[in-house]
Amino acid sequence: MVGLAWQSNPFSVTLIKPDGSKLFPDSDRQNIKHVTGTNYDYYFLRNPAKGIWNIEIRPINPGSRGESFSLITGLVSGAAFDQ
Repeated sequence: MVGLAWQSNPFSVTLIKPDGSKLFPDSDRQNIKHVTGTNYDYYFLRNPAKGIWNIEIRPINPGSRGESFSLITGLVSGAAFDQ
């Protein structure tokens, strides 16, 4: 699981696979669950590719004083794909 949460202005999140290609949430609904809300963006990946992943995080409407966010990663077991 990779997740981003913020308090005010939103961000765009792009996951870059180990082969350098971008992960598109709609490309594989069996193995990718993408959940978004007003202040969060989460990716749940079943069987992610092995290797080093990169994450691009960009503010959509940056404030003059910058924006803060929390990046969350980890292993999740349970019903994420059952919903």
